[in-house]
Amino acid sequence: MRKSFWTRGLCGLMFFFGFGCLMYPQDLHLLKQWKHKADFGGEIYRSLLDEQDNLILVHRPGISMVNENQFVTFARWGQGPNEINGTYGMCEYHGDLAVFIHKNKIKLFRRNNNRYDYHSQKWLKSDPGSYYLKDAFFADNRFFLGGIIILEKMKSVRKGALLRIYNDKTEKIEGDYCGIQYPEPSCYHEIRKHFAVDGRYVYFLSQHEMKLYAISLDHIASTKTIELKRPDFYVSMPKDFFLVKNYKDDLEFFKDMESWYTSFSAVTRMAVLQGGYLVIQARTCQPHLKKFALLFYNIGNSFSLDKIVYQDGLLLAGKADLLYCVHKGDPMVDEEANQVIIDIFRVVQ
Repeated sequence: MRKSFWTRGLCGLMFFFGFGCLMYPQDLHLLKQWKHKADFGGEIYRSLLDEQDNLILVHRPGISMVNENQFVTFARWGQGPNEINGTYGMCEYHGDLAVFIHKNKIKLFRRNNNRYDYHSQKWLKSDPGSYYLKDAFFADNRFFLGGIIILEKMKSVRKGALLRIYNDKTEKIEGDYCGIQYPEPSCYHEIRKHFAVDGRYVYFLSQHEMKLYAISLDHIASTKTIELKRPDFYVSMPKDFFLVKNYKDDLEFFKDMESWYTSFSAVTRMAVLQGGYLVIQARTCQPHLKKFALLFYNIGNSFSLDKIVYQDGLLLAGKADLLYCVHKGDPMVDEEANQVIIDIFRVVQ
C-alpha cells in the first residue's frame, strides 16, 4: 500500500513503541453534508473510503462512488466488464478497487477521473469450497479474508476459523486464524466481518460479539484477542439466531435476515481515528436511545471504553478525526434514510 495508508494510525502505533498522544473525545460536530438527488435503494452491504476520500458503496443498484460533488453508480449488476455478479468482499488494492465477485475471483477497478472503470481480474490460488467469505482487507501484500474457513466437519457441529491470510506475492495461504466452533445446520457464514488498520496492526471483528482480534503485520502468527467491554445497553445475539430454518421463499429468508441484524446490538462498522481510538458503531436496540452508539475504545489504555456517543446515522467510514455517516439511519430499515445524504462529523477533542 502507499505510504500515506500506513501513517493514518500514527498515534496508535506510537503506543506500541511506548509513547502517548491520547486525548478524550468530547462530542461530534457536523462539519458538512453531501446531499444528492438519488436514493440508496435499500441496504448498504459494504463501504470504504478510498485514497481520494471518496466513499465507495455496495448497495442494491451496484457499486457507487459518493463525494461532495457527485453520486455515480459505476458498476451495476450483470455479466459485462463494468458489471458485477457478486460482492463477497471489497478492499483497496495497490490504488485500485478490488471487488471479490467470487470467493477467489477478483475484479479490479481503476480510478478514471470521476469514476472507476474495469481494469483487469485476478484469481487467488485458494480452494473456494473450503471457506465462506464475508469481507476482505488488503495490507502489506496480504489479503485478509474474513468469514468461516471449514476445518473439521462433524454430525452436529463444525470447527473452523474466522480469518484466512493469503500472501499475494507467494500466492500461498499463510494460515487460518481465530478459531470457532459452531452448530450445524446453521447460517453462521452470514455473520458479517469488519476490519480496521492501526499502523502495523490489523483489527478484525465479527458483528455479533465484542471480541477483537489484533493481528501484527510483523508477526502474523501472534494474533491477540481482546474482550472489549460491552456498554450497558448491549443486547447479545440469541444463540438460535443463525440456526437454519425452513423458508417458503427468498423473501421470507431476507425478512428474517433483516430481523437478525436489527434485533441485537450488531456491530455495523469500525474505524481507527487519530488520537489513538478504535471507534465501533453498534445498534442500541433500545427505544429510549438513538438507533446507534459510537463506542470509543482507547487503544493505548488496553482498549478501555472511554466514551459513548449516541446517534441515528449509520457509520460508513472514518479517517483522521472525521466520521462519514448516512443521514438519519440505515436505509435497510429506515425509510427516512433512503435519500443519498452523507453527514460528515468531526470528533471534537
